[in-house]
Amino acid sequence: MEFNLNQPHDLIFRATLSDQRRADAILRAHLQPWLADLLADEPPVPLDGTFVDEELRSSQSDKLLQVTLRSGQPAFVYALLEHKSYSDPGTALQLWKYKARIWEAYARGEADRLRALPAIVPLVFYHGRQPWTAPQSIAAMVSAQDERLQALEPTFGYFLRDLGHIPVERLAADPAARAGLLVLRYSHRGEEAVDEKLAALPEILAVLPDESDFERQVVV
Repeated sequence: MEFNLNQPHDLIFRATLSDQRRADAILRAHLQPWLADLLADEPPVPLDGTFVDEELRSSQSDKLLQVTLRSGQPAFVYALLEHKSYSDPGTALQLWKYKARIWEAYARGEADRLRALPAIVPLVFYHGRQPWTAPQSIAAMVSAQDERLQALEPTFGYFLRDLGHIPVERLAADPAARAGLLVLRYSHRGEEAVDEKLAALPEILAVLPDESDFERQVVV
């Protein structure tokens, strides 16, 4: 199996979310409480593939997770990692394109499916040095002065999780999931975070998989 060593963030992110137990721990730690309460007890199912535009794959990674709600209905959580060192003002627009692709892939043009599309929850992880300042919905990007025009645009865009500003113990309950997010957390931070990196190193090393385990978890 060949790995693209030019995209280590992609490998770490996808490997972490490709394990059902770790993915479940991350969703329950990072979704809004009311959303996490809607999830059934069964863990999410990681799906293969990517919806990120070809030209953005050096700066974005994604993982689609199928979840079951307590109502029995299916839904999706679309996890996107922005691994630029700054916030991208086009993220909300990109996410709406990705959501359309997911729905098209799900429906396959079938009328019954098109009439009952599953909900898609976009969850953006960011680990850049600068605070995230990008608009978080399409409505926030539209410059229409008339409120009635602005109301035509979707007001909900995505949930943002800035890994650099979340206490370590709240990253995830599962040690391996927390270690994966810790690696991402410190990847853009330099000398100012040396002590934090050293403190986190034992926790990261303790859960490193062996080669066979890593190959089972990563979908390239």
